[in-house]
Amino acid sequence: MGTKRPSCSIHSSKSSTSIMFACSGSGEMLPSYVVYKAKKLDPDWVQNGPDETVYNRYTSGWFDSFLSEDWFNKIVLPRFRRKEGVKVLNGNNLSSHISFNIIHKCIENNIFFHTPTSKQHSHMPAAGCCSVLSHENRLEEDSDKMET
Repeated sequence: MGTKRPSCSIHSSKSSTSIMFACSGSGEMLPSYVVYKAKKLDPDWVQNGPDETVYNRYTSGWFDSFLSEDWFNKIVLPRFRRKEGVKVLNGNNLSSHISFNIIHKCIENNIFFHTPTSKQHSHMPAAGCCSVLSHENRLEEDSDKMET
């Protein structure tokens, strides 16, 4: 079977790895949260990754409410607790990315949680940010391959 980018065909589909990106309204990038499709997390997978990246694994490789809570507790909540004033978390409309526990912690920490009603880019502020991240990540991967 043919592929458009053969150099990226091994372990590059959404069925093997998922990454959660987040950024603040001011453009500050929060650490990435990487989920591998596996029963155990291989120590080699976390070597030389970006600073503060959180790694996890799940048999499906997709985010569920447990992994979303882990992402919220390890990445989002610590940063929001250090911020003064109004805090807003823009989510997406995937039910697996929100849970009662996340909503409860948002209430406890005075965080307004916004879930858009539509998947249109104009309703999802993070969509524009993440498309740029994906493009930059692909350029970095291509550059690394050219050097080897």
